[in-house]
Order: sequence, then structure tokens, then C-alpha cells
Amino acid sequence: MTPALAGANNGNWQTASRWGRMLGRDYRVRVLPQWDGRRDDLMVALHARRSARSIADWAAQADAPPLVVVLTGTDLYRDIRHDEAAQRSLALADRLVVLHEAAIADVPAAYRAKARVCLQSCPRRRALAKPVHRLRALMVGHLREEKDPRTYLAAAQLLRDRTDIWLDHVGGPLDPGLAAEAAALAASHPRYRWLGALDHASTRDRIQ
Repeated sequence: MTPALAGANNGNWQTASRWGRMLGRDYRVRVLPQWDGRRDDLMVALHARRSARSIADWAAQADAPPLVVVLTGTDLYRDIRHDEAAQRSLALADRLVVLHEAAIADVPAAYRAKARVCLQSCPRRRALAKPVHRLRALMVGHLREEKDPRTYLAAAQLLRDRTDIWLDHVGGPLDPGLAAEAAALAASHPRYRWLGALDHASTRDRIQ
């Protein structure tokens, strides 16, 4: 289960798509935005709050099969602290998955024993030669408050006079106000570039 499908081009979709491919080598996998009521052997639900309805419906089955809930960034730093639906998802899950070791501490103590760390990975990439006369920085994240792009924009402003530091920014204009700020900075800053939303392969090339 994932609340975001391919058109969203965001981290949740990339995680769901990649895990689906990996598990699909050995199992029959269906990637859905909402559970359709069909009984399967296991549900892996991404996002405790946004998948809460599917999680609750799945758990309500007689002799419900196992349920794994993968906690996203917004789950950890916001939703599981304040949102009742997200908190219920924690209670219903047989296992919780977080994507880095420090995230275990963000899981409420009552549910921490159910949490497991699954580190994200990618195929090995060829190392590229780095420029010797300048530093290239890159931020990847859609322009929305949760990603705090203003910190990056403020850093670019502070580094305006540093001709040896170049800053690129990949992310779609989900928040019109933040998009306007990024566009204005790109128009006035000779070494800050807002590249907009790029496809997955192009973004990985930029990171590489």
C-alpha cells in the first residue's frame, strides 16, 4: 500500500516501486493506493497516517494476515505524535519499519519492540571526478514546508559572494509561495539554480 503512485514522483512512490520490484522476484506483488478488500498473504503499508484506512480495514479481517507499516518522515516527526489515525496504525501493525537507526528513538516506547531498521540502498554508481576549483551542492526535495527548502535558500543567500560554491536545487513547485521564492532567488543569484522536478534517473545522475 502506498498513498502516492507514479505520478507523484516523490520519495514514497520511489520506495514503494523499488520494494515492489525487489519483492516481485520471489512473490506476487500488487502496489495499490488503497486496499481493495482482496485477501493477500501480507500487507506492507507505507505511511501510518495516509494509509490508516487501509491498515484498519486489513486488521479488521478475521484471522488477518500479517501487517507491516513503514513509517515515513512525516509520520516520525509529526503524525505519530499528534494524529489518532497514525497512532492506531502503530497499534495494529505486527511490525514497524523505519529507514535509519536514529528513527527508532522516534517510535513511541510502547511500540518500539515492533520496529526494525531497513536501510535504503541503491546499485553501485561509478564515482565521477569532482571539480577542483569549486564546491557543488545539491538539494533534492519538492518545494513544500515539510522539506524546509527555506533553509537551503537562506544558505544560498549567505553564500552569494562565494564564487567557489555552486548550489543546485531539484524539486517540483508543490507550494506556490516557496516556488516563487526559489524562482526569484534563481533570477538574482548567479550560482543558485532551481531545476524543478526531474525524473528519477536524471535526479540520480545529479546526485552522482
